[in-house]
Order: sequence, then structure tokens, then C-alpha cells
Amino acid sequence: MIPNREFILVLVVAIASVLTAFAMHQGEGQQEEYVQATVLQSASLKPNEIQSIVLTKDGLKLEFVKSGNVWTQSQPFEMSMDTASMQGLVESVFRTTIFTTLDEVDRDTLNLDGSKTIDLSNGTDSVSITLGQKTLGGRAYIQVDDEMPIVVSQHIHAFALDMDHKYWRDARVFPDFAVDGERMVREVAGDRLVLESGDAGWNMKEPVSTRANQVLVQEWIGQIAGARASAFVADDPDNLELFGLRRPQASFSTTSRQGAERRLLVGSRIAAGSQDRYVMIEGQPMVFAMKWDTLSQLFPRAELLIDPSGSGVSKFDVKQVIVRTSGGEWTFEKGLGAWNLVNGDGVYDASHIDALLNLVLDAEALSVGIAVYPRDAEIATVTLVGYDFLPIDTVRIATSEEGKLILENGDNVLRLHAGDKIEAIQPFIK
Repeated sequence: MIPNREFILVLVVAIASVLTAFAMHQGEGQQEEYVQATVLQSASLKPNEIQSIVLTKDGLKLEFVKSGNVWTQSQPFEMSMDTASMQGLVESVFRTTIFTTLDEVDRDTLNLDGSKTIDLSNGTDSVSITLGQKTLGGRAYIQVDDEMPIVVSQHIHAFALDMDHKYWRDARVFPDFAVDGERMVREVAGDRLVLESGDAGWNMKEPVSTRANQVLVQEWIGQIAGARASAFVADDPDNLELFGLRRPQASFSTTSRQGAERRLLVGSRIAAGSQDRYVMIEGQPMVFAMKWDTLSQLFPRAELLIDPSGSGVSKFDVKQVIVRTSGGEWTFEKGLGAWNLVNGDGVYDASHIDALLNLVLDAEALSVGIAVYPRDAEIATVTLVGYDFLPIDTVRIATSEEGKLILENGDNVLRLHAGDKIEAIQPFIK
């Protein structure tokens, strides 16, 4: 037998279910009764087909165009826009409901003077909406084209007039770089770092011409693509000196595959005690702010992005290895599963060549520095020859004053290894 408490609980749930169903049925009937028409319900325009928007307010004319799924502000200057925000603007127009039409009215009393308008077009058809004053009960006045003024909900007014249009902007500083970036240049006080993308990945061009660490560069690209403005400060400022942008302290630029360059200029601190900076895109009359944690990621030390291996050659491309030391010169040639000595005196275990190639091609340096190679401290050179019997690369090996092993292949990048790595060279030093 069910206890009284459980019986009462079941009964209450059953009654609640019946009442809920009844309320929903009644609500559906009322909803059908009070459904309101929307402003563009009868128009040929559809929300997802809108290709251009012109908004006039506060004496400012803003023009936006859509290409594919990307929205761009074209006037008063070019600026990438946030797609969701622009779609919200479009939806605010299409969701605005009509309460009543006004037959005999004084348009001036409704502020329908044409100073606040929003025009939408799909490329073929267009509509112009004049926005008037807001009134009580969440209602407002508008006029669609040359039709009679109507009383509507405040959806358009709230989004198009009350909201700061700066919030519709794409806050990403380099929005397309992760997709089509081909070149990066950062400058600080005359110090330049230049990286370019090629068929085999990214390469450093300045301050030295060398191989880049592909893993770290890809991580860096992710940080660049994710860099965002923290605030939009001023449009078309009269005095860039106020923001330290007349003579920028640093810059960071990207170039796309299409040759389009986007250069970020870094100005002064936004306030005493803060590391956040004023910045702007060259050629774009807009100052915005960036947090220091985000901005500093754009300016790593060049050494951090250099490939730490001694050579970029693949083992599978090497047919011969020529080793030169103070003890002599040896040429080894790859055979079937072994290395054969083809020039030089003595017989060497093939494992010695494998160990040497591991040091030259695979081992990652403990640290990397940009400096002149210490030729006086050289103890060996290793030349890698391809299957066409032409040299591919030569790695020079020296020792530092601290006993570390230095590898360098003509790029003035010193890759430092632990002193015990000299064991890979010992069999060739006599």
C-alpha cells in the first residue's frame, strides 16, 4: 500500500500536469489572438540575403557591406566587423513588431526628420527606415520608405541607435592571418625580426637568414590570430601625440598571400602604473587599446623562433657524409643498411656515423644564440652530400669556453649542446 505522503505527492504532480496542459492550450489560443505583424513581414527582403546596410545617426554615416559571410565597414573607414553583431543588427529590424499605423500626424513631433535612418539592401531590392523618437511602454515611431508613420517596438532603436556601433567591430587585430598569412615583421627600436612562409614552412630572414622552429612559429601564429583589442578608444583623433602614436615605439606587420599588408603601431601606456598600450592600424584612423599580456606575445626574442637542430636536411636525402677534423678526412657512403668508408684510412663502425648524424640532424640545442661562429675553436666539419653527389649542407662544430659543443651551418646561429655530446665526434679526432 502506498504511504500517505507518496500518494499526496503523486496526486499533486498529476494535478500540476493537468493545469500545465490547460494553461499551455489557453496560451496558444491567446498567442494566436495577439500575434503582431513585423516591419518587413511583407517585404521581398530576407534577413540572410542582406548585402549592405547604411546607418545614419548622430551626424555620422556608417556603411557596411557583406562579402560571403564576412561583414566590413566601408565608411567612414574600412574596418572588419563582427559577423554575429551585424546579424543582430539585421535581426533587430526584421523582429520589430508593428502596433498601429498613424494617419494624421505631425512628423516633426515624432522626430521623423530623416536624421536617423537605416537602409538595407540585398543588391536588388532595398528599404529605407526613418527612426523617430521612443515613447512609453517600450514603443517607438518609424517610417518605412514613403509609407505612413507607424508605432513599433523599440528593437531597432535599441540596437541601431542606443548601442555604440564600436561594439559591432571585430576585436581581432589580425583576423585573417592564420588563414593566408605569408610574412611577419616586428620592429622595436630599429631591431627587426622578419619571417616568411615558403614551400617547406617558415624561414627567418632577419636578423639572420636561418630555419625557423616550425612548431613554435605555428604556436606564435595562433597567438597573433587570437590578439584582440581590449577597447576602442577614439575614431579619427585630432592629435596622435596624445597616444604616443605620432612616433610609434614599435610595430608589427603581417602580409597575406595576396600582398595585403596590415601594420600595427604601438604607442604609449594608457595610464600610469599600467603596461597596456594605445595602438592603431596604419592607415586606419582609429585608436584602440591592447592589454600588455596580449601585445607582448607579438614581440618574442628572435632566438626563441629559430630551429634548434644543426641542419634542416633529412637523413633520407643523404647519400654521403664527409667528416673533416685535425685527424684527417673521411668519406662515408650509404649502402644497403650500412655506411661504407670510401675515402680515408682506417675502418670505422657504422654506428659512429649514426651517432654523428643524430647530433647534426636530430639533437635539439640546449640554447640558441645569434653570434659570429668561433672559427678558432673549430674541431670538425660535417658535409652532407645528396644522391646527385652534390653537397646539401655543411655543419661546423666547435667548443665554447664553458666546454659546450657549438653547431653552426653558415647562418651565424650558434646552437649550444651539452659538453658530453662531443662523444659523437671523438672517434674522428686523433
